[in-house]
Amino acid sequence: MRMDGERPKSVHLTQFPKAHPEWRAPDLATKWERFREVRTAVNRVLEGDRKEKRIGSSLDATVALFVDSDLAGFLAEFSELERMLIVSQATVADIASAPEEALLSPEVAGLKILTAKASGEKCKRCWNKDPAVGDKADHPTLCPRCHSVVTAGVG
Repeated sequence: MRMDGERPKSVHLTQFPKAHPEWRAPDLATKWERFREVRTAVNRVLEGDRKEKRIGSSLDATVALFVDSDLAGFLAEFSELERMLIVSQATVADIASAPEEALLSPEVAGLKILTAKASGEKCKRCWNKDPAVGDKADHPTLCPRCHSVVTAGVG
């Protein structure tokens, strides 16, 4: 709809909304660009796991990120890293503790990545693998996070 309430004859004849330069946030854009670089590096390793048939989907994987202090501080800003990387489990540790088989990222300085098949059963709601699936008798096919969502407000 147009501002005057009239419907245009075609969506192709409508005008784009005007840009709001005051909404620009260059620092935020830089932050998310850096996160996308980390995610791209993780996805490249996961793609190799898929090709080698070690995992089916990324939710079949657990990812360990071994990082330098700068990247550790950056990644600490993100909660639920596993959800943002679209894997079942994710951990962050010091790069000095990385095992020999961890892959050094050519794209992201100070990052080594180690992937493995995630432990646990697949949650029927979110499809994440979690060792705690089956712990709740009232919803044995759900992970703890989904259990809390499904039972919120019940009782």
